[in-house]
Amino acid sequence: MTALASASKDELILAAIAALGGEDRDVNERDAFLTAWHAFPNTMRWTDTALPNPETFTAALRRLEQRAYIRRVGKQRRTGRGRPRSRRKTAVDPGRSGVVKARIVEDGLSKAGVSPDLVDQVLQLVPRAAAIRSLSNLALIALCAELRAEDGRHLDEGALVELAFHKFPSRFAYRDRPEFPDVGLIRQAISEAVAEGLLTPELSVTDRVRGDVDQWRKAVGLRLDASTAHATGDLKFAARIERSPAFTAFAEHGTLVRTKPDELFRMLRVPPTTDPKPVLDVLSSRLQALQRVDKGLVATYLTEVAKRHNPEVADLLLTSPPTVQRAT
Repeated sequence: MTALASASKDELILAAIAALGGEDRDVNERDAFLTAWHAFPNTMRWTDTALPNPETFTAALRRLEQRAYIRRVGKQRRTGRGRPRSRRKTAVDPGRSGVVKARIVEDGLSKAGVSPDLVDQVLQLVPRAAAIRSLSNLALIALCAELRAEDGRHLDEGALVELAFHKFPSRFAYRDRPEFPDVGLIRQAISEAVAEGLLTPELSVTDRVRGDVDQWRKAVGLRLDASTAHATGDLKFAARIERSPAFTAFAEHGTLVRTKPDELFRMLRVPPTTDPKPVLDVLSSRLQALQRVDKGLVATYLTEVAKRHNPEVADLLLTSPPTVQRAT
């Protein structure tokens, strides 16, 4: 497993800052966000969409700062009550520029366990504008098509649009909103690549230019994102349960012998109570969510735990909507 594939979200963000020169200078956090978004979209996107999730980036920065791996400048100052301090706007305010920057502290990378190899891999994920200056938009589209085909990934217009945007944002991102692709420009390049014989109608690279594409790829050093889409929300909840010994025993042997009387309360993170209603509300919501993210075995496990240790909750679950059966 490569360093990129096994890196945590915080390690990837720190490596992105380092790739922008963050060990020697303050890096604009918006630049770091865009670099991370294009380099490893698997990690940076929302769980159920192809859009970027800036909240996960900001949370990672806060953790890195709290662990003293980076220092941030230009943040809005807060009062002791946690609210932003009121500042009257002036023509020139040298105290705050509105731009927040981050810099890696001395030995911050080594303390965080981020290797030079990981930084190098991040650098290779988004080619610099200078590296592609001599290539046309059509050639870049052909590069993306070959890269997906070589990796055995599904290839259609939508996949090409997304990959071209992330690999070559200097060409294919909107100028004023670089976090979004210029879909019209990319689709035009795809159509022209087919018309000019670089791509077949099925969007695979033609034999006529395959040798050229191989040379372009070596010059650019193009690579696919190998990072993982880290679990959030309902997936994170399911992952926490799946790691428990009690669930492992249930999944492998169908037994609940490793569960405890307070198992349901601990899994749902609700306080122990004799009133089944608040437990039922949380359980019903979780069961529906688990079915939506294809974690039906976890839903079954929670239902069986309720039957064994919390029969009053299980009885209500069978008679009060929404039930696990209705959530499927």
